[in-house]
Amino acid sequence: MISPNPFLQGFSYTDANKNKGVIWSESTLDEYLTDPKKYIPGTKMIFPGLKKTNERQDLIAYLKSCS
Repeated sequence: MISPNPFLQGFSYTDANKNKGVIWSESTLDEYLTDPKKYIPGTKMIFPGLKKTNERQDLIAYLKSCS
């Protein structure tokens, strides 16, 4: 598990993000990073996603090293 509660105080999240109820793991984060708007319909995230598997794996490894 990367984080059970990804919300930061003072940051504005959409209802879609808050209501998704994600427990972030490598698997869920990989799916999200592939296509954020598909994984959380209604998100306002403008990031289009990372299509290359190795780029997602590198980012996930980095995030794990910081948590």
